[in-house]
Amino acid sequence: MSLRTALLALLMPGAAVSSPTSLSAQRLDPGVPVVTLTEARRRAGMVDPDAVAARARVEISESERRAARTDLLTPSLSAATSYTRFSDPFFNFGTGGITANATSATLQGSYTLPGVTKLAAIRRSRAALESAEASEVAERFRTALATDEAYFAVLAARELSRVAVDRLTRAREQFGIARVRVLAGDVIATDSLRLLLEVTRSRLDVLRRDS
Repeated sequence: MSLRTALLALLMPGAAVSSPTSLSAQRLDPGVPVVTLTEARRRAGMVDPDAVAARARVEISESERRAARTDLLTPSLSAATSYTRFSDPFFNFGTGGITANATSATLQGSYTLPGVTKLAAIRRSRAALESAEASEVAERFRTALATDEAYFAVLAARELSRVAVDRLTRAREQFGIARVRVLAGDVIATDSLRLLLEVTRSRLDVLRRDS
């Protein structure tokens, strides 16, 4: 899903965008929340797949860097246990008794001195983190730019819809005046056909923009 599609999905069903001016061709429900540009950017950043993936890469790179630092100072530990049951009892030197069972447990620790391999892993993790952070910043700005374009496109569509409504209102007023003049005998009926055509065109323009 593209960012523009996601943003329009957030704005269109239940929210209106705030405009520097209060003019609008559509009457908004007072209960409908108004989405500011800042809020639109925040919502777009939450749903944009590229932005989400960029943040995930940063988190993964941070985890890898912490693991590389931990491996530099922390020794490696391993533990193992075993249990064996024999068919004939025997003398167990560990317990000092006769038993058919034998158990053992081992704990092994090792530490590798810091060397080229560990230092290279730290440098590699640091470079990966810086690259992920740079990509995340670039994606954030790209998302903000695409959000601004979609946001102002919605505002422009609202203003054009308002203009279409004003045009329809004027056409209806002129057609009403023409009808009165026809009834009064000042003009013939065919003179109002042009105004009727303008009303029809204006109504279609409003319907097209509202859709």
